Amino acid sequence: MFKKQVVGVILIIALALGLAGCNSAATKGGLSEGKDVIPLIMLTSEPAGESDAGSMEREARRASWDLKSGKLSWEQEACFRQEMGEEYNPRLIWDGGSRLFACSFGTQETGRLIKDQASKLRVQEVRTDSMPMVAAIKASSEQDELLLAYPRSQSGESPDSAISEVIIIESHRGDLVVKRDLPLPDYAAKGDIMPLLISGSSSQFKLLLLNNDVEAGKDGLLLAKVAEQQEDWQKIKGEALGLIVGGGTDLAQVGSNIYRTIPEPAKLSLVQRELAWEDFSPLNDLRADLSKNIEKAMEKYGDAYCDLRLGSFKDILLVAADLPEEHWIWAFRGDKCIGRLYTNNETQSMESSPGNEKMQTTAFTTRADWFILPTDGYGQYK
Repeated sequence: MFKKQVVGVILIIALALGLAGCNSAATKGGLSEGKDVIPLIMLTSEPAGESDAGSMEREARRASWDLKSGKLSWEQEACFRQEMGEEYNPRLIWDGGSRLFACSFGTQETGRLIKDQASKLRVQEVRTDSMPMVAAIKASSEQDELLLAYPRSQSGESPDSAISEVIIIESHRGDLVVKRDLPLPDYAAKGDIMPLLISGSSSQFKLLLLNNDVEAGKDGLLLAKVAEQQEDWQKIKGEALGLIVGGGTDLAQVGSNIYRTIPEPAKLSLVQRELAWEDFSPLNDLRADLSKNIEKAMEKYGDAYCDLRLGSFKDILLVAADLPEEHWIWAFRGDKCIGRLYTNNETQSMESSPGNEKMQTTAFTTRADWFILPTDGYGQYK
């Protein structure tokens, strides 16, 4: 635990070092549009009230970040509100488009989400039979589809009570739910199956999964490429279990590349003949200076944990990190940083810049407890 905290605090410093300065304006009201404009959703949480002790109310506003100008804009009116509690904590799935899915699992409650009917963001509540920690999820606003992959034994038992023999591919389009079986290849280890990332649509998709056989001491990663009824499986070289250590890695796909955050930042090119992870220097560089000012960060944040999380929008990889009152976001096209954003609720200030230009500070007159990043797929832990 201590090691995890230190790593998190180390990450804090690198973020701060990379975000000293800014060039930007913060604007309420209309959102920016254009090629290099990143859609975001800003979340603010507060206690729900004495009538429901222990629950939180979360309010969401649409926002946009113009990478060329550094401008952050947001809407004044909330696009939806949620009352959060032990029995209601849906995963919010969003690709940056016009539809957001609030996904509940198993016996979790639904129906505690209040939508703004005037908002351009359509919010749909979805329930799945999968358990929350074993599903890879993909949202598509364009196709109006939520796609899930989760393990299930052929006997129908839950993954924790039987060896998984097939993957369930579950598609939600409005009220229509369609399921199909994806059998594992013959050479798959007879053990745990954990879907990590899914991208595409129900008719054509890619699925990255962990295949772990504890008794045999084997583990590995498999990639399935599925088009209609054709299935192609490939093994991926390198460590596999490291991807689910602690809170698990974050994963994002941009084009033909998949990016990860742990056990160390890396990139997987899906067009290689032999699939293998390779270093991705931009993410490593973000962590390179994390050893500075550790005592100061520990004094300020105590046991606060901070690590990188990933998103994607079109051809842009998004990288974010969060502390209780501070949030950082970077945008990369390829291996080049094309934008940086930092917000601080305590000082009500914001810093932003196009690329690696000098950053300037402006007022941040709202509050953001979290930014939802758009992404092409969600890993099992996120």
